[in-house]
Order: sequence, then C-alpha cells, then structure tokens
Amino acid sequence: MIEEKIKQKLEILAQIEDLENQVQQQLKDLRKQKTLQCKHCNTHEQIQNISVIQTLWYTPPSGCIEGGYWNDGELNYICTTCNVRNRLLFQRTKKEIEEASKDFRDWDGYRNKKKEFQFSLLYKPLFKEIIDIKDKDLPGSFVNNDMLDFEVL
Repeated sequence: MIEEKIKQKLEILAQIEDLENQVQQQLKDLRKQKTLQCKHCNTHEQIQNISVIQTLWYTPPSGCIEGGYWNDGELNYICTTCNVRNRLLFQRTKKEIEEASKDFRDWDGYRNKKKEFQFSLLYKPLFKEIIDIKDKDLPGSFVNNDMLDFEVL
C-alpha cells in the first residue's frame, strides 16, 4: 500500500517535471524571438539572429596568487543593417551613479546590476553566437543602447 502511494507520487512528480521542461522551452523560444533595437538606425533584430560580442577586461596579477585573468565585460552587437556596434548597457550615466551613491537609500544601481545579470544568464545563450573580444580590440564607433527598459521574461 505504501509502496503504491510512493510510486503514484513519483509518477506525479515526473509529470510535473515534464511540464516544467515544456514551459522552460516555451520561455526560451519566446526569449529568442524578442528583438533589440539598434540605437543608430532603429532597426529591430531578433535575439536568435544576432551574434553578440562578449567584451573581456583584464585583471593584472597582484601578489602571489591574485589576478592574471580575464573578466566578462559588457555585451555588444553589430547591427546587420548599419554595421554600428551597440553597447548593451544596464547602468546609468557616471554622473547619475555618483549622485545616487551620495544617498544610501537609492537601490536603483543594485536593481540595474541584477537586471544585467539576469539578461546575461537568460539571454546570452540564446544569441546566434557569442564572440569573445578583449576590450582593447573592439571596433571604434558605437552607440550606447540603454537596456534599463528591457523586460526580462
């Protein structure tokens, strides 16, 4: 009797897991179809059709065991219509950040950093490809693409 109940509950759990996997796949498919708008020519492109550039910045060695490694920086993409690099930015301007840091009650900086992390975690794997480029090797001209209003599903 107890073994039968356990077996039934395990079957229900397996069904729930299958449903969860289906919902996760549907979410991925929706996220792939979301678009980014080029801030230079206003063209919209689906995430699944964009090659994203992961910038890397270097932490030099310090001491015996610290440093000597590359860190993920911001995400960029080259618009296929106008060939302008779009920096995907989730933070405010330097002046706004300095002003906000004077008031510890301002949590926007924290929320925006969290949104950047969520975007990177959920969307970065959905781009057509990810290209790692060291910050010093990035192409010159760019536009800042403010992502603060991007709705992370």
